[in-house]
Amino acid sequence: MQEETTPNLSNPRFELNIILYWSKLSLGLLFGFLSYMVMRLSDLTWFLMVPLLLIIALMISVVLVVLYDRKYATGMSFKGMVWKSINSYTGTYIIAFVALAILSFFWGA
Repeated sequence: MQEETTPNLSNPRFELNIILYWSKLSLGLLFGFLSYMVMRLSDLTWFLMVPLLLIIALMISVVLVVLYDRKYATGMSFKGMVWKSINSYTGTYIIAFVALAILSFFWGA
């Protein structure tokens, strides 16, 4: 005889962590290359581009968390959603940004 098992439903907050990780990683890579291209074609400096692109990436992650919360109703407050999106995986974004920006400067110079 075989016992029936309930399907393993994943936790919405765990899925949100995965979405945030991959979005920060991909945004870091994209914006790292974009910073190289913008600075190569204009007079903007590294010290202006890094904070500007970081703020844009954080705003995109806030939008992702808010849209995910509306779809799956994770029960977080708006302040909690903003804090989670800003606090989670920002280091991953910065590492990916710096790594691809340095590689772009090395290969594009």
